[in-house]
Amino acid sequence: MRKNKIYLFSIILLTALAATGANAGDAPAAGKEPEPPVKLIREAVNHNPGIAAAKLKWRAAIEDIRLAASLPDPQAKFTDFTDPIETRLGPQEWSLTINQKIPLPAKLAKKTDIAEARAELARLAYEITVRETIRKLRRSFARIVYLRRAETLAAENLALLQKAALLAADPGKEGKALSLDLMRAASQQAQGRYDLVLLREQLTGEKANFNALLGRKPESIPGRMRLAPEPPLNLNLNRLQTLVLSRLEEIRAAKIKIKIAAGGKNLARLGFLPDFSVGLFYAEIGRPDVASPPPDAGRNAMGISGGLTLPLWMGKNTRRLTRAKAEEKSARATERNLENQTRTRVTRLYFKIKNDRRTVRLYRDNLLPQAISQLGTSESTARNELKTLAEHLEALATLYNFRLSLARARSDYHQDLADLEALAGNITSGGREQ
Repeated sequence: MRKNKIYLFSIILLTALAATGANAGDAPAAGKEPEPPVKLIREAVNHNPGIAAAKLKWRAAIEDIRLAASLPDPQAKFTDFTDPIETRLGPQEWSLTINQKIPLPAKLAKKTDIAEARAELARLAYEITVRETIRKLRRSFARIVYLRRAETLAAENLALLQKAALLAADPGKEGKALSLDLMRAASQQAQGRYDLVLLREQLTGEKANFNALLGRKPESIPGRMRLAPEPPLNLNLNRLQTLVLSRLEEIRAAKIKIKIAAGGKNLARLGFLPDFSVGLFYAEIGRPDVASPPPDAGRNAMGISGGLTLPLWMGKNTRRLTRAKAEEKSARATERNLENQTRTRVTRLYFKIKNDRRTVRLYRDNLLPQAISQLGTSESTARNELKTLAEHLEALATLYNFRLSLARARSDYHQDLADLEALAGNITSGGREQ
Protein backbone atom coordinates (compact mmCIF):
# COMPACT_ATOMS: atom_id res chain seq x y z
CA MET A 1 0.00 0.00 0.00
CA ARG A 2 2.85 2.35 0.92
CA LYS A 3 4.57 1.53 -2.37
CA ASN A 4 1.38 2.33 -4.31
CA LYS A 5 1.16 5.71 -2.63
CA ILE A 6 4.77 6.49 -3.42
CA TYR A 7 4.29 5.53 -7.07
CA LEU A 8 1.07 7.51 -7.26
CA PHE A 9 2.80 10.55 -5.77
CA SER A 10 5.70 10.22 -8.21
CA ILE A 11 3.33 10.00 -11.18
CA ILE A 12 1.43 13.10 -10.15
CA LEU A 13 4.69 14.95 -9.47
CA LEU A 14 6.35 14.00 -12.73
CA THR A 15 3.23 14.70 -14.75
CA ALA A 16 2.71 18.12 -13.19
CA LEU A 17 6.32 19.19 -13.63
CA ALA A 18 6.44 17.87 -17.17
CA ALA A 19 3.26 19.63 -18.18
CA THR A 20 4.49 22.88 -16.63
CA GLY A 21 7.09 23.39 -19.36
CA ALA A 22 5.43 21.50 -22.17
CA ASN A 23 3.95 24.58 -23.78
CA ALA A 24 5.98 27.25 -22.02
CA GLY A 25 7.42 30.11 -23.99
CA ASP A 26 11.07 30.88 -24.54
CA ALA A 27 13.04 31.57 -21.39
CA PRO A 28 13.26 35.32 -20.81
CA ALA A 29 16.30 37.23 -19.62
CA ALA A 30 15.41 38.56 -16.19
CA GLY A 31 15.09 42.32 -16.00
CA LYS A 32 15.59 42.85 -19.74
CA GLU A 33 13.22 44.44 -22.24
CA PRO A 34 12.00 42.41 -25.23
CA GLU A 35 14.16 42.40 -28.35
CA PRO A 36 11.82 43.15 -31.33
CA PRO A 37 13.38 41.83 -34.57
CA VAL A 38 12.71 45.08 -36.45
CA LYS A 39 14.52 47.08 -33.78
CA LEU A 40 17.44 44.65 -33.85
CA ILE A 41 17.76 44.90 -37.63
CA ARG A 42 17.79 48.69 -37.44
CA GLU A 43 20.44 48.54 -34.72
CA ALA A 44 22.61 46.20 -36.77
CA VAL A 45 22.39 48.40 -39.88
CA ASN A 46 23.38 51.46 -37.85
CA HIS A 47 26.14 49.96 -35.70
CA ASN A 48 27.63 46.89 -37.39
CA PRO A 49 31.24 47.76 -38.37
CA GLY A 50 31.17 45.47 -41.40
CA ILE A 51 28.21 47.36 -42.84
CA ALA A 52 29.93 50.68 -42.13
CA ALA A 53 33.08 49.49 -43.94
CA ALA A 54 31.09 48.35 -46.99
CA LYS A 55 29.28 51.69 -47.16
CA LEU A 56 32.57 53.61 -47.07
CA LYS A 57 33.95 51.42 -49.86
CA TRP A 58 30.90 52.30 -51.92
CA ARG A 59 31.53 56.01 -51.36
CA ALA A 60 35.17 55.54 -52.34
CA ALA A 61 34.11 53.80 -55.55
CA ILE A 62 31.87 56.77 -56.41
CA GLU A 63 34.90 59.06 -56.21
CA ASP A 64 36.69 56.79 -58.68
CA ILE A 65 34.17 57.86 -61.34
CA ARG A 66 35.43 61.44 -61.18
CA LEU A 67 39.02 60.25 -61.14
CA ALA A 68 38.48 58.13 -64.25
CA ALA A 69 37.26 61.17 -66.19
CA SER A 70 40.15 63.36 -65.05
CA LEU A 71 43.20 64.21 -67.12
CA PRO A 72 46.64 63.12 -65.92
CA ASP A 73 48.64 65.71 -64.01
CA PRO A 74 50.70 67.99 -66.25
CA GLN A 75 54.49 67.76 -66.16
CA ALA A 76 56.75 70.79 -65.61
CA LYS A 77 60.46 70.83 -66.31
CA PHE A 78 62.85 73.63 -65.29
CA THR A 79 66.40 73.83 -66.62
CA ASP A 80 69.05 76.22 -65.28
CA PHE A 81 72.02 76.51 -67.65
CA THR A 82 75.17 76.72 -65.52
CA ASP A 83 77.14 77.18 -68.72
CA PRO A 84 74.70 79.23 -70.85
CA ILE A 85 74.40 78.54 -74.52
CA GLU A 86 75.17 81.63 -76.56
CA THR A 87 72.63 82.55 -79.19
CA ARG A 88 72.39 85.48 -81.57
CA LEU A 89 70.08 87.27 -79.16
CA GLY A 90 72.14 86.44 -76.07
CA PRO A 91 72.92 83.59 -73.65
CA GLN A 92 70.13 81.14 -72.79
CA GLU A 93 70.07 81.30 -68.98
CA TRP A 94 67.16 79.01 -68.05
CA SER A 95 64.06 77.37 -69.58
CA LEU A 96 60.68 76.08 -68.44
CA THR A 97 58.68 73.38 -70.20
CA ILE A 98 55.10 72.32 -69.34
CA ASN A 99 53.49 69.24 -70.95
CA GLN A 100 49.93 67.91 -70.64
CA LYS A 101 49.07 64.39 -71.74
CA ILE A 102 45.57 64.12 -73.26
CA PRO A 103 44.26 60.56 -73.57
CA LEU A 104 42.03 59.70 -76.48
CA PRO A 105 38.49 60.88 -75.51
CA ALA A 106 37.06 57.45 -76.27
CA LYS A 107 39.48 55.96 -73.73
CA LEU A 108 38.33 58.40 -71.07
CA ALA A 109 34.71 57.55 -71.82
CA LYS A 110 35.37 53.81 -71.50
CA LYS A 111 37.29 54.28 -68.24
CA THR A 112 34.39 56.32 -66.90
CA ASP A 113 31.91 53.60 -67.85
CA ILE A 114 34.04 50.97 -66.10
CA ALA A 115 34.35 53.15 -62.98
CA GLU A 116 30.58 53.63 -62.88
CA ALA A 117 30.10 49.87 -63.15
CA ARG A 118 32.59 49.31 -60.33
CA ALA A 119 30.71 51.83 -58.19
CA GLU A 120 27.50 49.90 -58.84
CA LEU A 121 29.38 46.74 -57.89
CA ALA A 122 30.42 48.38 -54.61
CA ARG A 123 26.81 49.33 -53.94
CA LEU A 124 25.73 45.73 -54.43
CA ALA A 125 28.55 44.61 -52.13
CA TYR A 126 27.13 46.96 -49.50
CA GLU A 127 23.65 45.51 -49.98
CA ILE A 128 25.05 41.98 -49.72
CA THR A 129 26.80 42.91 -46.48
CA VAL A 130 23.57 44.31 -45.05
CA ARG A 131 21.62 41.26 -46.21
CA GLU A 132 24.13 38.78 -44.80
CA THR A 133 24.35 40.63 -41.48
CA ILE A 134 20.57 40.51 -41.12
CA ARG A 135 20.55 36.81 -42.09
CA LYS A 136 23.20 35.99 -39.49
CA LEU A 137 21.36 38.09 -36.92
CA ARG A 138 18.10 36.21 -37.52
CA ARG A 139 19.89 32.87 -37.27
CA SER A 140 21.60 33.92 -34.06
CA PHE A 141 18.28 35.16 -32.67
CA ALA A 142 16.63 31.78 -33.34
CA ARG A 143 19.57 29.89 -31.91
CA ILE A 144 19.58 31.92 -28.68
CA VAL A 145 15.87 31.26 -28.29
CA TYR A 146 16.54 27.53 -28.71
CA LEU A 147 19.50 27.46 -26.32
CA ARG A 148 17.59 29.37 -23.65
CA ARG A 149 14.65 27.01 -24.04
CA ALA A 150 16.94 23.97 -23.99
CA GLU A 151 18.67 25.27 -20.86
CA THR A 152 15.30 25.61 -19.13
CA LEU A 153 14.24 22.12 -20.20
CA ALA A 154 17.55 20.63 -19.08
CA ALA A 155 17.27 22.27 -15.67
CA GLU A 156 13.68 21.04 -15.25
CA ASN A 157 14.66 17.56 -16.35
CA LEU A 158 17.56 17.48 -13.90
CA ALA A 159 15.24 18.54 -11.06
CA LEU A 160 12.82 15.73 -11.95
CA LEU A 161 15.66 13.21 -12.05
CA GLN A 162 16.84 14.29 -8.62
CA LYS A 163 13.31 13.80 -7.22
CA ALA A 164 13.13 10.44 -8.94
CA ALA A 165 16.40 9.44 -7.27
CA LEU A 166 14.87 10.19 -3.88
CA LEU A 167 11.94 7.93 -4.72
CA ALA A 168 14.35 5.20 -5.80
CA ALA A 169 15.93 5.30 -2.36
CA ASP A 170 12.66 4.06 -0.77
CA PRO A 171 13.69 1.47 1.83
CA GLY A 172 10.53 -0.54 1.16
CA LYS A 173 11.88 -1.72 -2.24
CA GLU A 174 13.84 -4.85 -2.89
CA GLY A 175 17.62 -4.42 -2.86
CA LYS A 176 18.13 -5.44 -6.50
CA ALA A 177 15.43 -3.14 -7.82
CA LEU A 178 16.71 -0.34 -5.64
CA SER A 179 20.24 -0.75 -6.97
CA LEU A 180 19.13 -0.75 -10.62
CA ASP A 181 16.88 2.27 -10.13
CA LEU A 182 19.63 4.20 -8.34
CA MET A 183 22.16 3.40 -11.06
CA ARG A 184 19.78 4.52 -13.77
CA ALA A 185 18.80 7.70 -11.93
CA ALA A 186 22.45 8.57 -11.18
CA SER A 187 23.45 7.99 -14.80
CA GLN A 188 20.69 10.24 -16.12
CA GLN A 189 21.54 12.91 -13.56
CA ALA A 190 25.17 12.93 -14.69
CA GLN A 191 24.12 13.24 -18.32
CA GLY A 192 21.68 16.01 -17.38
CA ARG A 193 24.42 18.00 -15.62
CA TYR A 194 26.69 17.61 -18.64
CA ASP A 195 23.92 18.76 -21.00
CA LEU A 196 23.27 21.79 -18.82
CA VAL A 197 26.93 22.84 -18.77
CA LEU A 198 27.26 22.34 -22.53
CA LEU A 199 24.12 24.35 -23.28
CA ARG A 200 25.25 27.23 -21.08
CA GLU A 201 28.64 27.35 -22.80
CA GLN A 202 27.01 27.31 -26.24
CA LEU A 203 24.62 30.06 -25.14
CA THR A 204 27.53 32.23 -23.97
CA GLY A 205 29.25 31.83 -27.34
CA GLU A 206 26.07 32.58 -29.28
CA LYS A 207 25.42 35.70 -27.20
CA ALA A 208 28.90 36.95 -28.10
CA ASN A 209 28.15 36.38 -31.79
CA PHE A 210 24.79 38.13 -31.44
CA ASN A 211 26.37 41.16 -29.76
CA ALA A 212 29.11 41.35 -32.38
CA LEU A 213 26.53 41.51 -35.17
CA LEU A 214 24.81 44.39 -33.38
CA GLY A 215 28.02 46.23 -32.57
CA ARG A 216 27.38 45.77 -28.84
CA LYS A 217 29.87 44.96 -26.11
CA PRO A 218 30.60 41.21 -25.87
CA GLU A 219 29.31 41.01 -22.30
CA SER A 220 25.94 42.57 -23.13
CA ILE A 221 22.95 40.40 -22.21
CA PRO A 222 20.25 40.14 -24.91
CA GLY A 223 16.70 40.86 -23.79
CA ARG A 224 13.67 38.62 -23.97
CA MET A 225 13.17 36.80 -27.26
CA ARG A 226 10.31 34.84 -28.75
CA LEU A 227 9.95 33.16 -32.11
CA ALA A 228 6.88 33.81 -34.22
CA PRO A 229 4.67 30.90 -35.34
CA GLU A 230 5.87 28.82 -38.27
CA PRO A 231 3.86 30.06 -41.30
CA PRO A 232 3.83 28.12 -44.58
CA LEU A 233 5.65 29.30 -47.69
CA ASN A 234 3.39 31.16 -50.11
CA LEU A 235 5.36 30.34 -53.30
CA ASN A 236 5.97 27.10 -55.11
CA LEU A 237 9.50 26.04 -56.00
CA ASN A 238 9.51 27.26 -59.62
CA ARG A 239 8.21 30.73 -58.74
CA LEU A 240 10.66 30.91 -55.86
CA GLN A 241 13.64 30.09 -58.08
CA THR A 242 12.54 32.66 -60.66
CA LEU A 243 12.17 35.30 -57.96
CA VAL A 244 15.60 34.63 -56.48
CA LEU A 245 17.37 34.61 -59.85
CA SER A 246 15.80 37.97 -60.72
CA ARG A 247 16.68 39.77 -57.51
CA LEU A 248 19.76 38.10 -55.98
CA GLU A 249 22.56 40.64 -55.57
CA GLU A 250 25.32 38.17 -56.44
CA ILE A 251 23.76 37.44 -59.83
CA ARG A 252 23.26 41.15 -60.51
CA ALA A 253 26.88 41.67 -59.54
CA ALA A 254 27.93 38.91 -61.94
CA LYS A 255 26.14 40.72 -64.78
CA ILE A 256 27.95 43.92 -63.90
CA LYS A 257 31.26 42.07 -63.93
CA ILE A 258 30.44 40.96 -67.47
CA LYS A 259 29.84 44.61 -68.35
CA ILE A 260 33.18 45.57 -66.78
CA ALA A 261 34.97 42.81 -68.67
CA ALA A 262 33.35 43.92 -71.94
CA GLY A 263 34.41 47.51 -71.24
CA GLY A 264 37.94 46.29 -70.56
CA LYS A 265 37.93 44.52 -73.91
CA ASN A 266 36.85 47.67 -75.73
CA LEU A 267 39.45 49.67 -73.84
CA ALA A 268 42.10 47.17 -74.88
CA ARG A 269 41.10 47.66 -78.51
CA LEU A 270 41.57 51.41 -78.10
CA GLY A 271 45.12 50.68 -76.97
CA PHE A 272 46.05 50.41 -80.64
CA LEU A 273 45.27 54.14 -81.04
CA PRO A 274 47.62 56.94 -79.93
CA ASP A 275 47.27 59.39 -77.07
CA PHE A 276 48.09 63.09 -77.48
CA SER A 277 50.07 65.71 -75.60
CA VAL A 278 50.45 69.48 -75.79
CA GLY A 279 53.18 71.62 -74.28
CA LEU A 280 54.43 75.14 -73.63
CA PHE A 281 58.12 76.19 -73.78
CA TYR A 282 59.68 79.33 -72.36
CA ALA A 283 63.37 80.32 -72.32
CA GLU A 284 64.99 83.29 -70.57
CA ILE A 285 67.60 84.99 -72.80
CA GLY A 286 70.24 87.32 -71.36
CA ARG A 287 71.97 90.31 -72.93
CA PRO A 288 74.66 89.28 -75.46
CA ASP A 289 78.23 90.23 -74.63
CA VAL A 290 79.01 91.75 -78.02
CA ALA A 291 79.98 95.24 -79.16
CA SER A 292 77.04 95.69 -81.52
CA PRO A 293 74.00 93.74 -80.16
CA PRO A 294 71.06 93.24 -82.52
CA PRO A 295 67.92 95.35 -82.01
CA ASP A 296 66.01 92.38 -80.49
CA ALA A 297 68.87 91.30 -78.22
CA GLY A 298 67.71 89.63 -74.98
CA ARG A 299 64.30 88.77 -76.35
CA ASN A 300 62.98 85.67 -74.56
CA ALA A 301 61.92 82.57 -76.47
CA MET A 302 58.45 81.01 -76.27
CA GLY A 303 56.82 78.14 -78.13
CA ILE A 304 54.10 75.53 -78.08
CA SER A 305 54.42 71.82 -78.87
CA GLY A 306 52.17 68.90 -79.69
CA GLY A 307 52.83 65.15 -79.76
CA LEU A 308 51.31 61.73 -79.78
CA THR A 309 52.24 58.29 -78.60
CA LEU A 310 53.28 55.67 -81.12
CA PRO A 311 51.68 52.28 -80.32
CA LEU A 312 54.39 50.38 -82.13
CA TRP A 313 54.56 47.39 -79.79
CA MET A 314 51.59 45.57 -81.24
CA GLY A 315 52.32 42.38 -79.33
CA LYS A 316 51.77 44.12 -76.01
CA ASN A 317 48.39 45.51 -77.05
CA THR A 318 47.39 42.19 -78.60
CA ARG A 319 48.08 40.39 -75.32
CA ARG A 320 46.01 42.99 -73.46
CA LEU A 321 43.10 42.33 -75.81
CA THR A 322 43.47 38.56 -75.46
CA ARG A 323 43.44 38.87 -71.68
CA ALA A 324 40.34 41.10 -71.76
CA LYS A 325 38.48 38.60 -73.95
CA ALA A 326 39.37 35.76 -71.57
CA GLU A 327 38.13 37.81 -68.59
CA GLU A 328 34.83 38.45 -70.35
CA LYS A 329 34.31 34.75 -71.07
CA SER A 330 35.23 33.93 -67.48
CA ALA A 331 32.66 36.44 -66.19
CA ARG A 332 29.91 34.91 -68.33
CA ALA A 333 30.80 31.39 -67.17
CA THR A 334 30.82 32.59 -63.55
CA GLU A 335 27.31 33.98 -64.00
CA ARG A 336 25.99 30.68 -65.35
CA ASN A 337 27.67 28.74 -62.56
CA LEU A 338 26.23 31.10 -59.95
CA GLU A 339 22.73 30.68 -61.35
CA ASN A 340 23.06 26.88 -61.17
CA GLN A 341 24.36 27.01 -57.60
CA THR A 342 21.55 29.37 -56.61
CA ARG A 343 18.89 27.04 -58.00
CA THR A 344 20.41 24.16 -56.04
CA ARG A 345 20.60 26.19 -52.83
CA VAL A 346 17.01 27.43 -53.14
CA THR A 347 15.75 23.89 -53.79
CA ARG A 348 17.51 22.50 -50.73
CA LEU A 349 16.31 25.31 -48.47
CA TYR A 350 12.75 25.03 -49.81
CA PHE A 351 12.37 21.36 -48.94
CA LYS A 352 14.32 21.72 -45.71
CA ILE A 353 11.90 24.41 -44.51
CA LYS A 354 8.91 22.27 -45.44
CA ASN A 355 10.44 19.38 -43.51
CA ASP A 356 11.20 21.64 -40.52
CA ARG A 357 7.56 22.72 -40.42
CA ARG A 358 6.35 19.12 -40.64
CA THR A 359 8.68 18.22 -37.78
CA VAL A 360 7.33 21.06 -35.64
CA ARG A 361 3.74 19.92 -36.25
CA LEU A 362 4.69 16.28 -35.56
CA TYR A 363 6.18 16.99 -32.14
CA ARG A 364 3.76 19.77 -31.15
CA ASP A 365 0.51 18.11 -32.22
CA ASN A 366 1.24 14.38 -31.86
CA LEU A 367 4.33 13.11 -30.07
CA LEU A 368 4.50 15.61 -27.21
CA PRO A 369 0.80 15.34 -26.20
CA GLN A 370 1.10 11.55 -26.36
CA ALA A 371 4.15 11.58 -24.09
CA ILE A 372 2.37 13.79 -21.55
CA SER A 373 -0.73 11.62 -21.77
CA GLN A 374 1.36 8.51 -21.20
CA LEU A 375 2.62 9.89 -17.91
CA GLY A 376 -0.86 11.04 -16.98
CA THR A 377 -2.34 7.54 -17.37
CA SER A 378 0.21 5.91 -15.10
CA GLU A 379 -2.03 6.06 -12.07
CA SER A 380 -3.93 2.85 -12.79
CA THR A 381 -0.78 0.90 -13.69
CA ALA A 382 0.90 2.09 -10.53
CA ARG A 383 -1.95 0.78 -8.42
CA ASN A 384 -1.51 -2.63 -10.00
CA GLU A 385 2.26 -2.42 -9.51
CA LEU A 386 2.83 -3.02 -13.25
CA LYS A 387 5.05 -0.02 -13.74
CA THR A 388 8.48 0.42 -12.13
CA LEU A 389 10.43 3.55 -11.41
CA ALA A 390 12.80 2.65 -14.24
CA GLU A 391 9.88 2.90 -16.64
CA HIS A 392 9.03 6.28 -15.18
CA LEU A 393 12.58 7.41 -15.86
CA GLU A 394 12.31 6.13 -19.42
CA ALA A 395 9.05 8.00 -19.94
CA LEU A 396 10.58 11.13 -18.47
CA ALA A 397 13.59 10.88 -20.80
CA THR A 398 11.26 10.46 -23.75
CA LEU A 399 9.27 13.54 -22.80
CA TYR A 400 12.46 15.57 -22.33
CA ASN A 401 13.78 14.53 -25.74
CA PHE A 402 10.46 15.35 -27.44
CA ARG A 403 10.33 18.81 -25.87
CA LEU A 404 13.95 19.45 -26.82
CA SER A 405 13.33 18.21 -30.37
CA LEU A 406 10.36 20.56 -30.72
CA ALA A 407 12.45 23.54 -29.63
CA ARG A 408 15.23 22.54 -32.02
CA ALA A 409 12.83 22.05 -34.93
CA ARG A 410 11.35 25.52 -34.38
CA SER A 411 14.82 27.05 -34.28
CA ASP A 412 15.88 25.15 -37.41
CA TYR A 413 12.78 26.39 -39.23
CA HIS A 414 13.50 30.03 -38.44
CA GLN A 415 17.21 29.69 -39.24
CA ASP A 416 16.49 28.08 -42.60
CA LEU A 417 13.77 30.65 -43.29
CA ALA A 418 16.31 33.40 -42.61
CA ASP A 419 18.62 31.84 -45.20
CA LEU A 420 15.86 31.59 -47.81
CA GLU A 421 14.38 35.04 -47.21
CA ALA A 422 17.86 36.52 -47.50
CA LEU A 423 17.71 35.31 -51.11
CA ALA A 424 14.05 35.86 -51.96
CA GLY A 425 12.66 38.43 -49.52
CA ASN A 426 9.52 37.87 -47.44
CA ILE A 427 7.88 34.67 -48.69
CA THR A 428 5.64 33.73 -45.75
CA SER A 429 3.21 36.67 -45.48
CA GLY A 430 -0.17 35.24 -46.37
CA GLY A 431 -0.92 32.90 -49.24
CA ARG A 432 -1.28 29.16 -49.22
CA GLU A 433 1.47 26.62 -49.19
CA GLN A 434 2.00 25.16 -52.64
